[in-house]
Amino acid sequence: MNILILTCNTGGGHNAVAAALTEAFRQRGADSRVLDGLSFVSRKASKFVSRWHTRFYRHYPQLYKAGYMSAEEEDGRPAPKHNPVETYLSRGARRLARYLQAERFDAVVCVHVIPALMMTMLRQNGGAPMPFCFVATDYTCSPTVGSCTPDICVIPHAELAEEFIHCGIAADTLLPAGIPTRSVFAAPTDRAAARQALSLPAEGRHILLMSGSIGCGPMSALARQLDELQAKFDASNAQRERIVEKLTHLQEQQKRLAMEIDDDSARIKKSKNKLMQVENTREYHAMMREMDSMEKINRSREEEKMTLMEEVQRQNEALAELDLTHGALQAELEVRRDGLEEKIQLAQAKLAELEEKRQHAAGVIPQPVFVRYEFIRKRLEHPVIVGVREGICSGCHIAIPPQSFIELQRGQQILSCPNCQRLIFWNEHFPDMELQAAPAKPKTLVD
Repeated sequence: MNILILTCNTGGGHNAVAAALTEAFRQRGADSRVLDGLSFVSRKASKFVSRWHTRFYRHYPQLYKAGYMSAEEEDGRPAPKHNPVETYLSRGARRLARYLQAERFDAVVCVHVIPALMMTMLRQNGGAPMPFCFVATDYTCSPTVGSCTPDICVIPHAELAEEFIHCGIAADTLLPAGIPTRSVFAAPTDRAAARQALSLPAEGRHILLMSGSIGCGPMSALARQLDELQAKFDASNAQRERIVEKLTHLQEQQKRLAMEIDDDSARIKKSKNKLMQVENTREYHAMMREMDSMEKINRSREEEKMTLMEEVQRQNEALAELDLTHGALQAELEVRRDGLEEKIQLAQAKLAELEEKRQHAAGVIPQPVFVRYEFIRKRLEHPVIVGVREGICSGCHIAIPPQSFIELQRGQQILSCPNCQRLIFWNEHFPDMELQAAPAKPKTLVD
C-alpha cells in the first residue's frame, strides 16, 4: 500500500504528526511519502507562508488573532468570486492531481487544512478517486476545516464532535482517535537512563518548560527567572553551610576548653590539698608557684571561653537572620516549582464541580440553542450572553440593526448580535440584571 501524507510548514505540530503517521505505516508494512502541500502551489509560496506565519504568530500575536477571528467569522459564508487564495489553491490542486495520477497512491492523508482544501477541490471535480483522510492537529475546529469533505476526519477527542459537525464535517466521517504521536513517547523510560541520555545530573530536580513549536510564550524569560532564583538560593545555601561549619568548629573548641578548665580546676584543688602537707618553706614556695601558673592558665582559658561564647552567639544570630532569607528563597522557589501543579489540581477539582453543575443546567436547554452557545463560547471571550440597552450590544458596544432590535424586544426567539455573534437579550426583560461588558482577556503565564 502506498500512502501520500500532505503537511504544511506552518509550525512543527503538523510535521510531527506526519512523522508519527510515517512510523505507524512503516510498522504495518505500508509505504508512505511526506510532502509539503503548499509546494504544489509553488516553492516560493511555501517558503513565504511558512516564514510569515511564524513571524506573525511570534511577534504580532494581536494581528494574528484578528486574522484568525476574521477567518472564523467568514467560515461557512460563500467565498467572493475573485478570491486570490482559492485561485492559488486551485492551481496547486491541478498540479496535485497530475502528481497523484502519475504516482498512483492508494490513499491520501492531510495533516493540514490547506492540502485538505486542495483534495476537496479535486473531489468536487472528480480528480481524486482514492480515499482521503484529514487529521486535525488542533484541539478545535480551525477556520475553513468545515469546507473539507474527507472520507475520514480524525479528531483529537470525542468532545469535539459537535463542534466539527457544526462547522460542516459529516458526522459519519468523524473518528475521535486523538492526535498521532511517535511510539517513543508511549514507551516507558527509566528516569536515570533518561537523565544520562540528556546529559543531566543524576541527582537533583529538573524542570521542563514547554511551549508551542514556533515559540509561543516567554519560555526563555521564565527559565532565566528560575535560574536567577536558583542562583540566589544556592548562594544563600552556601553561606549557610559556611556558618554552620564555623559554628561546629567553635562548639568543638568550647568543649575542649571546658574539659581543660575542668582538668586544671581539679589539679588546683589537688595542689591545695598537698599544700597543707608540705614540711619546709622551699616546697611551699614551689607549690605556690605551680598553683599561680595553673590559675593564670585557667583564667586565660576562661577568657578564651567567653570569647568563643560571644562568637557562637554572633554566628547563631547571623544564622537565624540568614535562615529567614534562606527560608523565604526556598519557599519562593518551591512556590514557583510546585505552585503551578497545585493550582492546576485545585482548578481541576473546581472545574469538575462546575462541569457537573453545567451538565445539569445544559439538560434543560434545547439542544440547538446549547450547540449554538458552545460554538460561540469556544471562539469568543466571555460573556457569551450579553444584554442590549438602547439598541447597543454590551458585548461589542456596536448598535444592532433596528429590525433585529424590534424582534429582540418581542422576546419570541433567541437572537445573536450580527457583529460579535454573542447571544443577546433586551435588558428591559431583565431590569434587575446588571449588564456585563466583555472584559479584556486576562494575562496568563505564557502571555
